[in-house]
Amino acid sequence: MELIKGIISVYNKSLKKKLTELKLKISTLDSDEGIRIDSGRGTKIFLNKRPDTYVVEIVREKNSNLKHSGEDIRFIQNIEDVIALVVKTLGKSFSEIEY
Repeated sequence: MELIKGIISVYNKSLKKKLTELKLKISTLDSDEGIRIDSGRGTKIFLNKRPDTYVVEIVREKNSNLKHSGEDIRFIQNIEDVIALVVKTLGKSFSEIEY
């Protein structure tokens, strides 16, 4: 039981570090840069920055042939809400690539 608690503790610290690093990347985005966040399970989030807001596009496998509906694009004002959407949409396992 202690081993399981230890593994969970390490996993939670790893996730917290990952989210902190993502938050830093988001906060330093320029308007001509973006971040692709990938679940590895068919869902991706594309994140760009406008002067006063973040543009978040959620692309799922079924609509990845450039037939994206407007419902999948969200305009978010703060980084905490972006992070919450990433975790809600992709879960705790994802990778990110800056472009």
